[in-house]
Amino acid sequence: MRPLVADTARLRLIAIAGILLLCLAYFYLIFNKKPLAPAPPVVSKCKDLGLGVKRMGGLDGFQFDAFVRDFTIVEGTQDMPPFAHGFALTPKKGVSALDISFGQRPIENMAEDPTLLLSDHVDERRVFDDQGHPIGDDYWGYLKSGERWRRVRLFKGGVVAKYGLVNEKDARLFDRVISTGCLLSP
Repeated sequence: MRPLVADTARLRLIAIAGILLLCLAYFYLIFNKKPLAPAPPVVSKCKDLGLGVKRMGGLDGFQFDAFVRDFTIVEGTQDMPPFAHGFALTPKKGVSALDISFGQRPIENMAEDPTLLLSDHVDERRVFDDQGHPIGDDYWGYLKSGERWRRVRLFKGGVVAKYGLVNEKDARLFDRVISTGCLLSP
């Protein structure tokens, strides 16, 4: 027969080891937390505008909505071909920018983008319309420093919405605008 003291000591040792393993797993998950990619936009028919919302886009085709209270919005058109029209959105309390452009332009190659090469993680996803048809690409990534970047390209109309290396707060604001992508009814 084994002594009862040895069994109790062994149970305590197992319990302490289990608690230590749980603590290590908890700290690993807390300090090794990686950012999650925002959901790719699903483009559907534009809905009515709410109060304080500005719609940005061409006379037909893709549009994006943004709360005016959150951004300084500048609109412009290139004075040389290919005459892309666009918007630059800067957070009221920030210096980074979301650039949205409409118009045919040379296709940008993501493989040549240095941000892609420097990124700790990159997601490449498809953008779909509400019928499930692919209508664009969505690239998103981040650096080890936590800065994020994103580039959404919609095939029809040469639409590109992108932001460079920005902090998490600005990225959330910009992602909210990108998620409002919609189509004016034909």
